[in-house]
Amino acid sequence: MPENTEKNLAYAFAAESKAAVRNDAFAKKAESDGYPQIARLFRAIADAESVHARRYLRLMRGKIGSTEENIETAFQNEIKANVEEYPKLIKDASDGGRRAYRMPSPSPATWKAAMPSFTKRP
Repeated sequence: MPENTEKNLAYAFAAESKAAVRNDAFAKKAESDGYPQIARLFRAIADAESVHARRYLRLMRGKIGSTEENIETAFQNEIKANVEEYPKLIKDASDGGRRAYRMPSPSPATWKAAMPSFTKRP
C-alpha cells in the first residue's frame, strides 16, 4: 500500500475514533440533562462513526494480529503512553498552571499474569 494511502487511512481512523468517543460523551450529557431522544441520536451517530473507524482499521494491513500479538501491542502502547507521552503532557499542564492528573493503568505484568486465566474456546 502506498505510504500516502497508509497515512490517509491512519488519519481517517483517528478522526472517526475521536468522533465516536465525542458523540458518546454528548449522548451521556444529553441523557443526564433529561433528553433521552437526543441521547439516542448521539449514540446512533457514535455507533456509525465506530463502524467507519473499524473499517479503516481493517484496511490498515498489519494493525490487527493474533490475540497474543494484540495483547503485546496493547502492553507496549500503554508503556509508551505512561513512560513517554503522559509525563510530558502532565509537565506541560503543570507548567501552564493547571493541575494535572495521572490516570492509573494496570501494569503489563498485571495483564500478563492474568492471561493464563483466560481460556480459548475450541
